Amino acid sequence: MRNLNQILLCILSSTLFFLSWPPNGFPFLIFFSFIPLFKIIKNFSYQVKTANLKLFLILFFNFLLTNFLLCYWVIKTNVFGGIFASFYNAFFMALVLLLSSIIKKKYGEKHFYISLIIFWISIVEFPHLNWDFSWPWLILGNVFSNSIYLIQWYEYTGVFGGSLWILLSNVIIYNLIDQDSFKFNSGNFSKILVIILPVIFSQLIINFKNFKDLNINDSNNEIKISIVQPNFDCYTEKFQLSQDIQFDRVDSLINIDRNFNAKLTLLPENFLKKWMWESRLMEFKIINRLDSLLKKKPTMFLLTGATTAQIYKGKNKYKYSVRNKNNIFFEVFNSSILFSKNIPHQIYRKSKLIPGAETIPYPNIFSPIFDRFPIKIDNQIGNFGRNDSISNFYTDVGIFSSIICYESIYGEYVSKFVKKGANWITIITNDGWWGDSYGYSQHFAYSRLRALENRKFLVRSANTGISAVINPFGEILDSLSYNKSGIINTNIYKNSKITFYTMYGDYVARISILLSLVYFINFFINFKKKKLN
Repeated sequence: MRNLNQILLCILSSTLFFLSWPPNGFPFLIFFSFIPLFKIIKNFSYQVKTANLKLFLILFFNFLLTNFLLCYWVIKTNVFGGIFASFYNAFFMALVLLLSSIIKKKYGEKHFYISLIIFWISIVEFPHLNWDFSWPWLILGNVFSNSIYLIQWYEYTGVFGGSLWILLSNVIIYNLIDQDSFKFNSGNFSKILVIILPVIFSQLIINFKNFKDLNINDSNNEIKISIVQPNFDCYTEKFQLSQDIQFDRVDSLINIDRNFNAKLTLLPENFLKKWMWESRLMEFKIINRLDSLLKKKPTMFLLTGATTAQIYKGKNKYKYSVRNKNNIFFEVFNSSILFSKNIPHQIYRKSKLIPGAETIPYPNIFSPIFDRFPIKIDNQIGNFGRNDSISNFYTDVGIFSSIICYESIYGEYVSKFVKKGANWITIITNDGWWGDSYGYSQHFAYSRLRALENRKFLVRSANTGISAVINPFGEILDSLSYNKSGIINTNIYKNSKITFYTMYGDYVARISILLSLVYFINFFINFKKKKLN
């Protein structure tokens, strides 16, 4: 009976996670998602020698189910990659709860909750932004990406502030529920206040929006932008149809409203499907077609996704991402290129690469595995090169960042472009690989957080959708739905605001890491003392 109860509690926890996450629309359920797990740990019997292993397996089952429910769509691109991502993510999630439960046995319930909060952020979440198996998709703070009315304060904390709020709220609610009899006293009131204060603060920010500070409706800072969504199926059209046919569709969309004089037009990731040498870019036929379009609109800038390559000589040719063909050493990049009639073209290369598909994690160890089970995305298999540094695009009307696909889920990374001067954010992507699944809608929802964190207008061009215009408060002003061809002609407003989060990035996570180190050092010292005694 005990085993059955544990399984049911795991299923309940996974269901709460699933229903709370975009696009399901019940975000408040995330405040209860850990409570069934707390119940399991409280009632767990540690009498047998293998108790820790058994508890780990129960928790692992819960988080594996949660990962599959929320990220099943990854399997659409590669079965091995999807299963592997769910397994190793579930492993670290279960490990953190196990470590906290061990601390609970030795030091009491208070330390269980403290360690859980700081370990979760510093061991489960933050490393996913910085290691080769990077998979930050399920950072808890992402859960509110379609509920921006709750999290306007992300401009101060980013998503890790959301993770802290969620973990703390689960702890508080569990302790309120676990009381023998609930009493509405000052202690309980202060606990409830911790949960609801962020919502109140968010509402105050919404009610007192500072349009002047963000130059909204200021004609001097207005920029006309066209966002193209060509909608070529990734499996049957994108790499089968000729580039000329694809350009014809884009050209017809741009000319729907000939009277709209866009200063910037966006085309999606990898619109230029065949890779080109960066040093000989202007020799390619498709570039001539783009040039003819710019002749008709000489004041317009055109941003497009492309695959580019650069030849290397000397020591650079020994980089792992450098390829060798007929003794020619070169690197291939997932790039965005900005074209203009009056300014030389500018190139940005994607730097946050998809593990397996665009880069082999820890290649000295894992290259044999990925050689045997290749992950194909954008009709390519890693290894791609990366941009050497943060670089924006410069125009005569302002500076902007060009974020490519997967990069948009890295909050601090995007903020570095704003810190370096970007007046607005652009995202180009191709989410058609995941089909009509949660994948594309979650990816789009996360982009709203980047606008909110940095208080910048954000424009997004996606091959199959969702393309959109998002204001500095994370609100969707206009969008094109999935699997639809079309264009958005819009006006945005540039600004030079630097938010607290833009300036200091993921400091919440770094504080958690510091506190975790203090915890581990303290445990090590106590262990040594006991051994000496």
